[in-house]
Amino acid sequence: MAEDFTKKIMREISDAMHEQMAQAVADAVREEGLASADQVEISTETDDPSMPVDVARVRRRANQLLGL
Repeated sequence: MAEDFTKKIMREISDAMHEQMAQAVADAVREEGLASADQVEISTETDDPSMPVDVARVRRRANQLLGL
């Protein structure tokens, strides 16, 4: 039961991290006048190696936020 709870919390943290990154990328695209998130370099470095960055997920969500 505790393991399920831990997995759920880690998933929620990961979801929030990816959403924040996508928002930041979308903001950068707007500020720079770029066509899409595909033109932005996204760092995969995190403070926690157990929380990897899914770059494709971030780009996809950023493009959604941009209406693409």
